[in-house]
Amino acid sequence: MASADSLLLAAPVGWTNGLVELSAAPALPALPAAGATCVGLWQLPETAEGMDSELGLLWSRYRKLSSLPLSPSEAVKALRLERLLQGRFAPGCLEPARLRQPWPLGSWLGDLAEDPDTLAAELLDLLHLLPSPEQEPLAEDLTERIAAGLRTEQGDKNERGPWLRLLDALVGGLNSSTPLLRGMACGLRSLGLRHASELEDPAARGIALVGLLQGKPAASPKELGSLVEAIDDLVLASGIARDAADQVAQRRLNGALETIVRKGGSELLLLRSLVLALNPDTCHRLGSLKPASVLLPLLQAVLLLDSTQAACLEDNGRRALVNLVERILPRVWWQQTLLVELLQGLRRCELELSWLWEVSVLLKGLERLHSRGIAPLSRDGETATWLEPQHPDQQLLLRTQVLVLLRLLPHPCDQAGGLLRLAGSAGKPPLLRLLDREDEEALVMAATAGLASRSVLLSRLAAERSGVPELLPPLLPVGDLEQAFSRILEHWHSRFSTQAGSAQAPITVVISAHAPQLNLLSLALESLSLQTLWPREVWVVDDASPPGIAADLADLVATCRRRLRLPLRLLRRSAREGTCRCRNVALEVMSGQALALQNVEALSHPLRLALQWQELKRGRAAVYARHLRLHQATAAPLPDGDGGGFFGDGITTLMVKRSIARDLGGFQGGRNWGDLHLWRQLEQCGGSCATTLLEQPLVLMSARHWLCNSVAPTR
Repeated sequence: MASADSLLLAAPVGWTNGLVELSAAPALPALPAAGATCVGLWQLPETAEGMDSELGLLWSRYRKLSSLPLSPSEAVKALRLERLLQGRFAPGCLEPARLRQPWPLGSWLGDLAEDPDTLAAELLDLLHLLPSPEQEPLAEDLTERIAAGLRTEQGDKNERGPWLRLLDALVGGLNSSTPLLRGMACGLRSLGLRHASELEDPAARGIALVGLLQGKPAASPKELGSLVEAIDDLVLASGIARDAADQVAQRRLNGALETIVRKGGSELLLLRSLVLALNPDTCHRLGSLKPASVLLPLLQAVLLLDSTQAACLEDNGRRALVNLVERILPRVWWQQTLLVELLQGLRRCELELSWLWEVSVLLKGLERLHSRGIAPLSRDGETATWLEPQHPDQQLLLRTQVLVLLRLLPHPCDQAGGLLRLAGSAGKPPLLRLLDREDEEALVMAATAGLASRSVLLSRLAAERSGVPELLPPLLPVGDLEQAFSRILEHWHSRFSTQAGSAQAPITVVISAHAPQLNLLSLALESLSLQTLWPREVWVVDDASPPGIAADLADLVATCRRRLRLPLRLLRRSAREGTCRCRNVALEVMSGQALALQNVEALSHPLRLALQWQELKRGRAAVYARHLRLHQATAAPLPDGDGGGFFGDGITTLMVKRSIARDLGGFQGGRNWGDLHLWRQLEQCGGSCATTLLEQPLVLMSARHWLCNSVAPTR
């Protein structure tokens, strides 16, 4: 280092492994005096020549992107590279290039008319990837430009312009816990609702309003009324076009109705408000929309009404809803895939349909036939034929029809026994298929029929057959989730306490929490203490809980650290930024080689970490497991699987290699949830990022009934 032109770069000690002893390295202040030149990252050569390491290539790509006029997609790539590089360099080494110049929003929005939906998706990614201090100026600039753009569209009252389409897509994706982004979404929604309500064309008005009203329809009664009027107008105009034999106009109007219903299909709370307000004649005509799959959200919305809500309607309105059910149900009754979709959409919703059973002749007739073991007639064109009891497809259809009736019947009910007998006689008995691991229909039927004790026993049996012993005790107490979790942990203590902590692996478990239920969090931590393979550390990230709760949370962590002897650590965030940000913070500070997610209201089976870690060691980048949901109020097992399955596919049961998660930019919030976003990235990458889903149910989760979004974050 005597030469004046010698160059020395400060690098992590791990890079110099085997080259120089740490004790022999000169002190940093002495380097300039020895002839070294200290440089910053931005003084490195712009080309990748001579920097053929992975880190050098990453830096070269980032440097190239940062020096160019960026498109929105390139800006997102730059931010993801930046997040990756910040995890590789020491804090303060990387000064983001974008701080030196504002984002070229004007240029990006100049091409808005070409594809506003794609641009909205890229802007959403950008907003969610930006550090909090940099979100505000971009959000304010974007909001001002959208408001100005909407003013230019006020002259056209018959079309959703590109600015309104951009606003609609942004509002739908800004489902963040960050106060700034929540405020931006609220402001844009109000702006969009005012503009959409002024559209004169009912198709354009309905399509615009149905997207902007999602989440809080009751908070905008005027706009909800405008949406109802748009649907009424479309249905009336479609009828007029049909009478005039104007097929072109009828197809256009029915297409608009289909778009409105499909767009609102993920928001059952909105559709429920809609069907309560629709004109009775509109309800009657909607039942003839094609294809039948379009009508499923409307059927689900009516089925969510309870007796109190139905009693508020006038007789003709209530009769119209019954007619809507009786027109839609026969159209989907012979399509097994649509019936499964109906069950899937209602799986986490509380139903109370006594008002419907009192007056529906169709439902009573179907129940009477099925409960007496009589298979109904199937119509093939104009010919009515009996279902063939030996045909596998028709056996499956018959069993699915039984499941739908069990779901709609009140519990307990005398008819359940007859329905279960009919389903059991249609092909190979469900219990034998469960024992042979062919399907989980026996479990779904027991849970749907309200047979909680039977569901518990069958869940134990199914888990045992998959290699997970003692998933549940033979009998759960009658009570809430906390009582059930306590009993389950007591059972696990009696079976696994001698094996707990028998080995340890470099795993970091991360729990993010904002004002959590401390009793349930304590039980979740206790389940981690029973793991046969202990983690190296458990991070509890407090997402800016209120001061009183934060203090109680800190006390709980300290108590559990002593009582359970878990390697617990607590990290408190000063501002609430959501689950994804919390997990990303943990991803940066963790010392383990793998990150495992744990929910506050969940228990991990004692074999969970061991089985997932074993799969990681086989070369997988990420491992998911299946889960069992328990009703929060009754602790009864509930179906939560896709395609008619019982066990869910556990997107929050993730265990992922730290290096892979960092390379992919961590967890990103927004429209598709951070867990789902990371899973999709892993699936798209393939190769070294290959994922697997263990068939074993390894996590017990809380199941709340909700209506705000019936499409839960499933894979």
